[in-house]
Amino acid sequence: MKQSESHVRLSQGLIIALCVSQPVMDVLSFWLITLGKSTEVTLTIRFLMLAGTVCAAWVMTDRRGLLAGTVAVGAAFYCLHFWAGWRAGSFISPAALVSDLTNYIRVFQIPLMTFALAIFLKRAENGRRSMYLGLTVSFFLIAAVELLSTLTGTDPHTYANKGIGILGWFYLPSAQGAILSMLFPPVLCLAMEQKQLWKTVLIAAVGFAELYLFATRLTYMAIFLTGFGLAAVFLLWDRKQKKQAAVVVLCVLVCGAGFFVSPMKRNQDRLAINAGVREKLYEKLLQQGVDEFGTEGSDYLTYVYEDRLDGLVDRFGLDTVAEYFDYTTDAKVLANVRLVKRSYCELLMRRSPKTSRWFGLSYPEMIWNGHAFDVENDLYGILYLYGYVGLGLMVLYLGWFAWRLFRALFRDFRRYACPETAAVCIMLACGFLHALFTAGLLRRPNASFYLSAALALLWWYTRQDSETEMRRV
Repeated sequence: MKQSESHVRLSQGLIIALCVSQPVMDVLSFWLITLGKSTEVTLTIRFLMLAGTVCAAWVMTDRRGLLAGTVAVGAAFYCLHFWAGWRAGSFISPAALVSDLTNYIRVFQIPLMTFALAIFLKRAENGRRSMYLGLTVSFFLIAAVELLSTLTGTDPHTYANKGIGILGWFYLPSAQGAILSMLFPPVLCLAMEQKQLWKTVLIAAVGFAELYLFATRLTYMAIFLTGFGLAAVFLLWDRKQKKQAAVVVLCVLVCGAGFFVSPMKRNQDRLAINAGVREKLYEKLLQQGVDEFGTEGSDYLTYVYEDRLDGLVDRFGLDTVAEYFDYTTDAKVLANVRLVKRSYCELLMRRSPKTSRWFGLSYPEMIWNGHAFDVENDLYGILYLYGYVGLGLMVLYLGWFAWRLFRALFRDFRRYACPETAAVCIMLACGFLHALFTAGLLRRPNASFYLSAALALLWWYTRQDSETEMRRV
């Protein structure tokens, strides 16, 4: 009995501590980088936290076989990934192996953290309340950091080279955008459920302002997905919540009305201007190449390709790169950073043994002469780094949660189609959009924590026993 009570208290404390520690660690990492220090300290702390969390889950769970099996599958896959990298000649030094293993642990954190959080939710008394409390504290911590950075003039901005967007003391805009988009839905849902209008007004004002001022298209999209999604679900679930829904819809409409003066629109306008300048530059570089080398072969593309594709040309040769890009001189194509990085990985994959296609390339291979070619898209990132097998395992893992949701809705739609489930689904939708268009979720442990939290909550809400009756948080 005493052990059970201690597990309850420990689970509640761990859920809150894990949630609150995420922005704290991010701010610490930002200042270490800003001061020119190494982030090995924060990375080590994160890995120790992960190890401690898994150990705590092992002590509390009665499904140790499942946890051991998860670790075994992860370890076995990395052995195959290492074998593929060794065959490709990637691991030429211990540092290369450490770099690759570190990157792998960042990805493998997702199933481990999800399992642990699910166990804590199960063991804690009203674990959902602890989870929502921790997420709410994180939400306000991030808002406070953004405000302080703005007032002190130390905000690095989402787009630093243009001075656009409020980022706060956080280092990676892509990861922070995913965090803001995923954190807001459950916090707003909690405020609306409590039926205290001032809480809904406060959370909505802060959350929608954060997304609007962050200045990316994905966070701007999250405004409408979160606002209209939760308002619709609450009206269908409880028609007495009209005031809360009206506040949320009003905030969304204000953000929509401010489209033409939004930071996001200003950034897109600047990109259009820069594209025009770049196109004129490429015309001059192309003409310079034609004048010097003529139009036969690919030498006339030398100056154009070395401007944006110098890393690819240096590694694979001008002829190979020109053929891959079909000898294009289109500025929109050559200036597309995401496409260039994917092209590098694809050319590298073609050079590597077939085992690399199945089990992935090593992370150090993504660096060449100071150029980083780690793709800016999580799905392609998983494909290139961990191959068809790694991507398949990730799809199967995430698909299992989708299957649980559809099965629960099919069996008892009225029971499971509730605001809490809707908030988690919106949370996941925002996360997957970032995984589709950025590299800010699946390989960033600070952002993937919120993915794990969403998956653990989804598992909790779709349980079939009597404890899953939907109650107000």
